[in-house]
Amino acid sequence: MDIDLIFKALANPTRRQILEWLKTPEKFLSSEECGGFKRGVCAGQIENLGKVSQSTMSNHLSVLQQAGLIKAEKYGQWSYFSRNEELIQQVTEKAKKWLTPAYDAETQAEVKRMLENEDKTDLIEAFYKDLEFGTGGLRGIM
Repeated sequence: MDIDLIFKALANPTRRQILEWLKTPEKFLSSEECGGFKRGVCAGQIENLGKVSQSTMSNHLSVLQQAGLIKAEKYGQWSYFSRNEELIQQVTEKAKKWLTPAYDAETQAEVKRMLENEDKTDLIEAFYKDLEFGTGGLRGIM
């Protein structure tokens, strides 16, 4: 996984839009247009959605493919594209790890205090708040 190549590919709004189209093609195309999406989405349909020239769209698809974010399969003269969900999940996990705030010493001390306190109400409330909102909770006591 070349993370720099991936982020370079994601830096372009058209390429991010292509990933969105490939994620849920049924929102943007009829299943008849692409044979039910079993093979992915046909390059021509992606070009139509993008309203750009064939060469421009081909370049965007190539950049995404080189980054590993999409897969291409040829059937006769047609190319079908789909997302590489495994790689996208790995990138998402790495980004979460990099971007999630670290607990500082003050927060660690507060969590330790809550654990040592006989009344665990504060800790339980913070834990459930963290589960409910994904932020706040234990991070919110900073």
